[in-house]
Amino acid sequence: MSSFLYGLMIFLLTFLFMLYVVMYPAIHSRSSGEMQAAYYILVVPDALKILSSYSFFGLLIVIPLYFRARLHKPATLRFEGDRLTITGKKIEIAIPIERIDKVFCNDVKNAFGEPKGKLQVVIRQKNRTLTTFRLNDYEQGGELIDAVGALQGVSLAGYDKEMATEHDDE
Repeated sequence: MSSFLYGLMIFLLTFLFMLYVVMYPAIHSRSSGEMQAAYYILVVPDALKILSSYSFFGLLIVIPLYFRARLHKPATLRFEGDRLTITGKKIEIAIPIERIDKVFCNDVKNAFGEPKGKLQVVIRQKNRTLTTFRLNDYEQGGELIDAVGALQGVSLAGYDKEMATEHDDE
C-alpha cells in the first residue's frame, strides 16, 4: 500500500514541479506581483493550472495517508516449524520458510548517518514480495541472523548497497 501511495505522491509532485518550471521566469524576476499574476494567467496552459490544483489538493490527502501507512506497529516475530509468523494488533503475516528467497539486514541510521541502534530486516520471497520490519533492540539481530542462517536455501545480505526497499522495482 505504501508503495502505491509513494508512486502517487511522485506523480502529483510532477505536476507541481512542471508548474514551478513554467513559472520560474516570473518568480525569479524583479517584477511586481501583478505582473507575476498576469504571467500566470497568460502563459501557463489551462490544463497545467487544473492539473496542478488537483495535484495540490491530492497531496493534502495522500501525504497523511502515506505516513499513516508507514507507521511502525508493534508485533512479535516467531519461527514456528515450517513458517515465520509476525503477529500483532491488526497484523497477521505468515510466511512459509520454503518461500523465503533472501533476507536483508540493515543498520538503521538517522539523517546524519549515525546509527539508531535498530536493525531493519527485509524478507524477500521467491515471488519478489517484500516484508519489512524493524527490531527494537539491536541485540535481537544476532538471534535473528542465527535463525536465518540455519535455514536451507535462504541467503542473508547485510549491506546498504544490496538492501531491497519498499520503493525498489519488484
